[in-house]
Amino acid sequence: MVGLVAPAARRGPLERLAGSSLGRKYVMAITGLVMLGFLVGHLSGNLLVFAGADALNAYAQWLKDHPGLLWTARIVLLLALVAHMGAAMRLARENAAARPRAYAAKSWREASWASRHMLMTGLLVFLYVVYHLLHFTFHAIDTGGMGLKDAAGRVDVYSMVVEGFRVHDVEMTYIAAHVVLDVHIWHAVPSVFQTLGLDHKALRPLANKGGPALAVALAAGYIAIPVAIWAGCIGRAP
Repeated sequence: MVGLVAPAARRGPLERLAGSSLGRKYVMAITGLVMLGFLVGHLSGNLLVFAGADALNAYAQWLKDHPGLLWTARIVLLLALVAHMGAAMRLARENAAARPRAYAAKSWREASWASRHMLMTGLLVFLYVVYHLLHFTFHAIDTGGMGLKDAAGRVDVYSMVVEGFRVHDVEMTYIAAHVVLDVHIWHAVPSVFQTLGLDHKALRPLANKGGPALAVALAAGYIAIPVAIWAGCIGRAP
């Protein structure tokens, strides 16, 4: 019996934390911040489409000319995504197994729609990420503009984006995905504050208002691109 208990007793505090539900919440909070930072940075690059083909294609070429930076970001993001989803699914199973039925029903009534469906919205976003990568990164989904070069000999990312979003199904899928993503972020930001111990009186208004504000800002920024393309504000009118 001693032999069975001893290994667990010898585990350090970090090992015990990593194997606990609190540790999984920390993993979700930290990886969530990593992915949120990526979303902000990615949007800042995408919005160059409003500055025209030269600006967006130059930015894409700069990324291509710095493969170390690009692949480091991709690997960190992939690891964050896998860790985030793994921790979320493990935590969801543990919570479902631990809660008595009466407590679970009461909690369900008191919780917001976003908080009750965090796992579902997260999985939907993951499925869209796979589709988005197949479309714009690996070019496995050809909606036009693929393989074109601009006058400077750079990959014509501008044309790829414009032609891609002129396909109605692509546009609507992209918009729907960002609505789901930003519902997820709406609830996630206050949760991150709470998990990291920042949910005290002074910061609580920032968490409760900052999450929705950030979600709306990201949704507006990303969704503005396909809407502007269909409205003829970017590229020629369809």
